[in-house]
Amino acid sequence: MTLEAASEHSGAADIGDRVRVRLDSDCDGGESPHFPTEDGAEGKITAYQAGRDHPYFVLFQGRPVRGVLSGQPKTVLGRRYAVSELELLDADRV
Repeated sequence: MTLEAASEHSGAADIGDRVRVRLDSDCDGGESPHFPTEDGAEGKITAYQAGRDHPYFVLFQGRPVRGVLSGQPKTVLGRRYAVSELELLDADRV
């Protein structure tokens, strides 16, 4: 399934695609601020919600993503991203 916002992205993005996070310095994260450690993280698009500033949900894979929320260290399993913050990875890359 091709996502509605795919035309704004550098290529078609589908649920199940592997992506790399490339944070945009002009973006504050929308409803939930991004942690700097998210930049460069890789994962899989597991959900898409039209009408949101950050419609793609990425479940991280590989290195853990950590941040501090309300003064407490947290391991982040996944986050929502804007189209401009995702880089598609090669389909044959596992």
